Amino acid sequence: MTYEREGESKLAISHYEKSVALFKESGDSTLEAWSLDGLGRVFHLILREYEKALGYYQRAFEIRKASGNDLAAAGTKVNMAGVYMGQGDYAKGLPEYQEALSTVVNGERQDAVAKGFQAVILSNIGEIYSRQEAYTIALDYFEQGL
Repeated sequence: MTYEREGESKLAISHYEKSVALFKESGDSTLEAWSLDGLGRVFHLILREYEKALGYYQRAFEIRKASGNDLAAAGTKVNMAGVYMGQGDYAKGLPEYQEALSTVVNGERQDAVAKGFQAVILSNIGEIYSRQEAYTIALDYFEQGL
């Protein structure tokens, strides 16, 4: 993550790839998914290679979903939606946010962290509708997030 922040994308990719291999070999799916998500962030936010980012995010999502970590799985879906939002493709971003919201709402964890994350997702959905000038729908989502 440090390399990511310092703009050392090649080094960040190298370390994340090594981490993915190491954690996969050791059977630590939690950290494998975390590393895949990190690769997705580098390709999404730094290099703007969106298809690669989506591939890494999808792999992380599948691992997190299979492990039952609903909040982490939803977080990865939010990252995927962010890729589409960055491209202005709201039609693809919205279903990702909706799936993330459904995962959080129906998940076992219903503490303050889950409720806060739910509010963020609702706000993000509201932002999509706002950008599409569907202000009444946007306002509804913004209010739900309060």
